[in-house]
Amino acid sequence: MCGINGAVGPGRVPLEAMNTLTRHRGPDFAGVYRGEGVQMGHNLLAIREMSDLSQQPVTHKDSPWVLTFVGQIYNTRDICKKFALPYHDLDTSVIFELIEKVEWDFARHIQGMFTIALYNKDEGVMRLYRDRSGQKQVYYTRINGTFVYSSEIKALLAAGATTEADHEGLMLATALGYIPGHLTLFKNIYKVDAGEVITIQTDGSYTRAYYESDTNRFDGEPSAVMQELVAEHLASKQKVSLNLSGGLDSSVLLHEMKEAGHALSTYTTAFEGAGENFNEDAMIARDLARDYGTTHTEITITPDIFLNNFIEAYALIEEPNYNISLPTYLEVARREGIKGDGNRVILSGDGGDEVFGGYRYYAQSIKNHNLMRAITPLLFNVGKRLRTNRSWDYADPCEEWLAFKYFDFEEMPGEQQFVRAYITDIAARRGLARNDPLRALMTLDRALWMAGENFIRSDKLYMSESIELRAPLAYEPLRAYFDTRLSGTDYFKNGGNKQYLRNLYRGKLPDYVIDRKNKTGWRTPVRPWYDTRFKELFLSILAEAPRGGTVRWDYLMDEVRAKDTWPGKYVFLYLSLAILAKKYTVVL
Repeated sequence: MCGINGAVGPGRVPLEAMNTLTRHRGPDFAGVYRGEGVQMGHNLLAIREMSDLSQQPVTHKDSPWVLTFVGQIYNTRDICKKFALPYHDLDTSVIFELIEKVEWDFARHIQGMFTIALYNKDEGVMRLYRDRSGQKQVYYTRINGTFVYSSEIKALLAAGATTEADHEGLMLATALGYIPGHLTLFKNIYKVDAGEVITIQTDGSYTRAYYESDTNRFDGEPSAVMQELVAEHLASKQKVSLNLSGGLDSSVLLHEMKEAGHALSTYTTAFEGAGENFNEDAMIARDLARDYGTTHTEITITPDIFLNNFIEAYALIEEPNYNISLPTYLEVARREGIKGDGNRVILSGDGGDEVFGGYRYYAQSIKNHNLMRAITPLLFNVGKRLRTNRSWDYADPCEEWLAFKYFDFEEMPGEQQFVRAYITDIAARRGLARNDPLRALMTLDRALWMAGENFIRSDKLYMSESIELRAPLAYEPLRAYFDTRLSGTDYFKNGGNKQYLRNLYRGKLPDYVIDRKNKTGWRTPVRPWYDTRFKELFLSILAEAPRGGTVRWDYLMDEVRAKDTWPGKYVFLYLSLAILAKKYTVVL
């Protein structure tokens, strides 16, 4: 997986110290490159080759190119065949040889999860790339005219970045529960958006753009495509294990891992004292592990474990996050990772919902638009406004997405107007298909929620334990393949969700997986666990947030104090904000 740090411009940064701060991302080797107006650092987590063959930054004596790369490229065989390159197990070598052959056009041809910093010594130009699915993040800022970047915000702070609050980032967080796109909680610290490329000159100036990518690489039958997909994501010299939730997506991955002849090692999560409702997925995963003959580990999460992990889990994300299960995810990563079972690669079913129609609001969107055709969008919107007391234009996919996603607690002045414009701008950059409402919602979920929340927290929590998390079902060519083959009715035929995927694996997966009609909504049982320990922790976290900004911390404390039951999901977003505010001494 690895990590990158660096700077372009006249100033110097503490590159070795930045590499030390991100060492958990790659404990095998830390490399640096310094040239005129450029500094590049890299942390290596060796997976596809031994560390001595994988060390970065990569450059050759007679080459103008210097490369640092984070992630995995899965179409290396295709690249080598298309461009007559010698095949390597090491994707870094393939990328570098491709760059020397096609120069800056290389990004069009690679598919995978990555952030890449590429510098051309002759041109005096660096470009910083993030993969189109957004699985790997990279942040940047300008410090005294020098452009500074890193896989994690903490390294930018070590280089001298300031932690003044960004009001627009805060509005996005309170509206959505996280910050999609390029903004962060901190003024003048940004993240490269999914599918974006930043071009930096040696004076530290930069421009933003989105790059084109050839995602048309699957053309066989769906079953063969799924087999090829998983086989490519198993590329590793290290053991590859699977997070087996008991849901359809991870079950599909398990089946294809077995078909590929891969040694099966699986993990699932159970919750102490939470009852069958919260442990149904774990019980199904247990049955699957038995039926498929996996080496299976069930990680039991207790309320004490959850509370002990709470502050660290939200602090590790470095961004606001409303997800109530972060302390659980952190415990799973610890059990699986460098100080636990020693895994370096874990497969996850993340991304399947956004390809195969996993959410109930996708089906509701189809119903909404059928009704709009019958009574006109104007009457539909008026009726919705009367029922919900919110004004959204459901005929606009961006506003319909916001209607399903808006985080309802307390708005800031001007929040709705800004959030609407921000989401619409990202949609325009991604070429949103407005004539297909369901596909538009799925595309927005991929670009906003997956890239801005799901993958950020997965990367930060798992990389804190030196684990590379791979999500085959979020692979851009797979998305493109099924987007061109499926229509709205394919997702929800005969009731329930993911009907196409269920039919594709009927007779392959057990009926007890295929016949579960709807998404179960795996979640940590905070509501039944909630007691005075939770309440006291929540109050202490809110009490320690610096006062004087926009957030009404004392009002939030009164809301928590007034109830002896779980106050609601919105509190987790504000707990996250309070933890970050205290850690970085920032007034929100």
